[in-house]
Amino acid sequence: GEVQVLTSSSFEEDLIQYLDTYRQTKKYVWPLEHGADTTRERIPLLLTQVLRRYDYSSAYGVLVPSVPGYHRLNNCPFGHLKLRDAVRRHTPANRSGGTIVCQYSSIGSFSLKWLHEFASSMDVQAVRSSLQPLARGTTSSALLDKVKIVWPTVEEVRTAAAGYAAGGPIPGRMKNVDKPFLARFYHRWSA
Repeated sequence: GEVQVLTSSSFEEDLIQYLDTYRQTKKYVWPLEHGADTTRERIPLLLTQVLRRYDYSSAYGVLVPSVPGYHRLNNCPFGHLKLRDAVRRHTPANRSGGTIVCQYSSIGSFSLKWLHEFASSMDVQAVRSSLQPLARGTTSSALLDKVKIVWPTVEEVRTAAAGYAAGGPIPGRMKNVDKPFLARFYHRWSA
């Protein structure tokens, strides 16, 4: 019962590489797919083995997963360094930067220096030049001023359809969320 592995896109590879960081080793017998042969033996598989069965060749987009840690490699498959590479490869050179709207599922313990690196990762001119904005640590304040962090207020959580229960999956320790330098970046999402 080996599972045949065929790569269908870079999106698939990025997804599998990200899921591999969880080091999941437990195999499960997964529910049958619609139209699957019910007489075939069902063998336990890892989630990544199940996902490899699907065709991602029509996937349009770049998966930019985030994993804990500090990453320094230029070809890093995670976080803002992956974003930097995606901007370099997929953004037209004549494109000027607009607002950088960020919505996080959690806020870790990042610093103003990291926010500078993050903003530099989205500067089309910088990532296309031979200069290394991350190493130089020189991000113009104009670029940093374009960063808008959407983070829910207590009132928004309270008045959400699920009420305070909706706030459970919003991990953000006060020591991380309430850093003084972040205040100017926080914005509300409104329609």
